[in-house]
Amino acid sequence: MRSSIRRLVLAGSAVALAVGSVIVGVGVGTTQIADAQGSPVITNSCSYASNGGTSPNGPRYAHLCWLNFAGYSDTAASNGIPYVEKLPHGYTLSFTLTRTNVAGDPQPQVSAVTSPTPWPSAAFGRDAYVGISSSGNQPILYSSPLEVSLSHKVAWRFTLSNLSLKTPQGVAMKQWKFVAADAESTNSGESVTFTTSGGPSGSRWGPVTGADGNSMVRPLSAPGASTAGEPSLRFKNTCGGGYSGIYTPTVTCVGNSANLVGDLVLKTLSPTTVSATDSISMSGQQQGVAFAVITPGGLTLTKTEAAGPNPITSAGQQVTYEFTVKNTGMESVNVESVADTQAIAGEKLNPGGTCPGMSAGAPQLLTPGQSFNCTATYTVTTADIAAGAVRDTAQAMGIPRVPIHGQSISYETGNPILSCKGSLSIPVKTAGSVTPPAPTTSAAVVTPGLSLTKTEAPGSPNPITRAGQSITYDFGVTNTGNTTLNHLAITDTQSVAGETLSSPASCPVTSLAAGASVTCTGSYTVTSTDIANGKVTDTATATATTTTGAGVTSNPATLTIPVVVPTTSPSTVTPTTKPSSVTPTTKPSSVTPTPVRLVTGPPAPPSSTSSALPIGLAIAGLGLGGLGYVVIERKRHNANGHNNEVA
Repeated sequence: MRSSIRRLVLAGSAVALAVGSVIVGVGVGTTQIADAQGSPVITNSCSYASNGGTSPNGPRYAHLCWLNFAGYSDTAASNGIPYVEKLPHGYTLSFTLTRTNVAGDPQPQVSAVTSPTPWPSAAFGRDAYVGISSSGNQPILYSSPLEVSLSHKVAWRFTLSNLSLKTPQGVAMKQWKFVAADAESTNSGESVTFTTSGGPSGSRWGPVTGADGNSMVRPLSAPGASTAGEPSLRFKNTCGGGYSGIYTPTVTCVGNSANLVGDLVLKTLSPTTVSATDSISMSGQQQGVAFAVITPGGLTLTKTEAAGPNPITSAGQQVTYEFTVKNTGMESVNVESVADTQAIAGEKLNPGGTCPGMSAGAPQLLTPGQSFNCTATYTVTTADIAAGAVRDTAQAMGIPRVPIHGQSISYETGNPILSCKGSLSIPVKTAGSVTPPAPTTSAAVVTPGLSLTKTEAPGSPNPITRAGQSITYDFGVTNTGNTTLNHLAITDTQSVAGETLSSPASCPVTSLAAGASVTCTGSYTVTSTDIANGKVTDTATATATTTTGAGVTSNPATLTIPVVVPTTSPSTVTPTTKPSSVTPTTKPSSVTPTPVRLVTGPPAPPSSTSSALPIGLAIAGLGLGGLGYVVIERKRHNANGHNNEVA
């Protein structure tokens, strides 16, 4: 009997050891399987430079939102990493980032790093576009130095494909600008090539020019000179070994030993695909690139008859027009004028209109989402009576602006933005014509309406990684009805009972005219309950009242932000800058610097799969315990003279 028991225990122990080994193996291998699968979407927020630089350099720095590549890895990029970059006021840029090894071996490791790079002679982040990483953003894709001797060129390419810029309503924008930049410097033995495609009527690169006409590139001609169609240049020592392809789809910058600093910064219109190819040919060399969106402005105009006859019955009658101008873009816009053109040549509005550009009107500054109304009058002429109607078209013109050191500068000097055209036709009915129906005495039908969108403000964490983080929400409210609304308020309800906004939603105004919009803000502090739930979800509604006191409620707007808790922290090797002890004629190759940021070893397995390891070890332990029992039993029986049993 004991022999049978021992045989049973021995067999069970063997099975437990085998099963435990399999489970342990599965637990260890799951990370590799998961890593081999497609990358999840990475959501980041772009960031602006805090100033242009000391010269000042960095054209349009207040309008370039630099993409944040936090979360990048070479392994994931080899298959393509889907990114969503959050821009101001609910706009988003989506794309897929792919790395391809083009030529040479071995290939350097690339990391996403903060700006500026350690190389002290790099202009990007030092002499231009300063402060991009003040909030920790990682805008530069930067290669580590190769610690081997090179006798050939090594090249790699980053491709941003399926580029799409969308409005807060998810509508793809047709006109927008994308920027590519050499984010370190291109020296002797190095080059960078940018390509663009998919834009309207073909894509091409142009320089990013400042208000003074200067750009960030250098032509092939001698310092101080310029090429046809190219303005004077800000950095005279960029691309010293060759600069070609400006105003074409492909631009190449080649370095030389005489010109060390200065960075190529280019723009292209509405591309679907952009690529940057870096190359090096000497040990210790490094290259970096960065990308940005020039945040666009936008205006709309609607025109209505505020007062006057409709239909018109005689010359000399006066019509009052109301113009509503709204900022639908991502930049503040200074509306300079509202121009109204009558269908009959030579006829004009009466003097004294309140619109910008009219005799009594002053420029109006609109923040994103804001609108204003203005009026003008027109006196009907005999030519209008003969034409059978009074027809005219209006259009607003503005220049996007942002505050800089307490002032405002234009967004594109010489390139103002125009609104859509607002047209209106008022019919003429004179004696002898068909008599129109008698007007009713009933009051005009009032149809109030309120719409709400909710987005996460730029700079807020997405995904959330820990309790205590603060989320800022933007609530976009629009009066979609035909009457003024008062007592505007936002109510926000968290999905977790009892949790509320840490800073309740507040609006800059509490009254909205018909068609007007406003952006309200509020904040929320993440709790441990949110972390346990794996997300933060809440729903907001906007409420207001009409002038008669009737209540109006918007649609509910729900937003969910995921929680991703890091399981490990990657080890970081302290970056070694390119040596500056040698006179910087080239990036020195005699000293082998360490990588800027090198993540060593595979990432820790996800928490959802790591539980297999302890389970397997526990089962294997049961097997070992069973074997111990068999050995002890056999020794005891041998001591009693029972040595003929088979264990």
